[in-house]
Amino acid sequence: IAVYLSLFFIFSIYLSYSFFILVLIHIPIKQLLKSMENVGKGNYSKKKFVTYFDEDDSLTSGFNLMSDKLEAQQKNKEKSYRESLSSEIEALSFEIKPRFMCNTLEIIEKLSKIEKNSETRLLSKALLTITKYNTETTNNLVSIEKEVENIEAYTYIMNAQNYKPFELKIDIEECILNNKIPSLLLQPIIENSSKHGFKEMEKESIITLSIKKIDNNIRIIIRDNGRGIDKVKLSKLFEDESDSTFKNHSLVNIKKRLLCIYCDKASLTIQSEDKNVSYFENIITIPTSIAK
Repeated sequence: IAVYLSLFFIFSIYLSYSFFILVLIHIPIKQLLKSMENVGKGNYSKKKFVTYFDEDDSLTSGFNLMSDKLEAQQKNKEKSYRESLSSEIEALSFEIKPRFMCNTLEIIEKLSKIEKNSETRLLSKALLTITKYNTETTNNLVSIEKEVENIEAYTYIMNAQNYKPFELKIDIEECILNNKIPSLLLQPIIENSSKHGFKEMEKESIITLSIKKIDNNIRIIIRDNGRGIDKVKLSKLFEDESDSTFKNHSLVNIKKRLLCIYCDKASLTIQSEDKNVSYFENIITIPTSIAK
């Protein structure tokens, strides 16, 4: 009996130990391995591993921390890949579209020349000039010659769209045609004059563009014979308050660009109304030492 009792006691201890190993260690580790396999497949859900030891919280927190880090890394990789792919597509699109547009406009110009349709040819030529200007101008500065070519093309298209066209008179010294000025500096001013200066005007609308070298500066004057503005509005054109009624965003942006590029060595000033004469005059001064 003693022998049998001893064997039964030993066997009970063995069964208890086996149950302990199975339930308290083997099953949680098997769950951990299964969860790690799911993480490998992209399932980063949080788990709770119960081992009935003090270490169970450490095992759970360690696994969840690992899962969170892997999930964050995966999301960063996916985001970087999407951004990279988007940039490649955008760059490819930017490369194809302007070239396609330029080729199409050249074909239209040639066809209109063959068909002797001068109006279509000139319009397509003007649009082609603007398209090439915008696609080829990668730097902040362009030559005065290119800027003026763009303005002439822009004026032609503007007049084709408006029921009442305006005349653009240009006076430029040839010796400064290769000097550099900020790209798209003049177009907003021309557009500003054509949209706001000539409203309800019965007389002929004229914009004069003068670019000359004076001492060590390039002086650009854009003047229209429009209705002008009074002194109160003139003083508030460059108001900083966003809700300013008279603030002109085009002129404010030009002034900020000049300040950013040339610091205090360049300027934009406005003049308007002289006694009984109405006009609006933009005067831009750029140092030639920087504009070359």
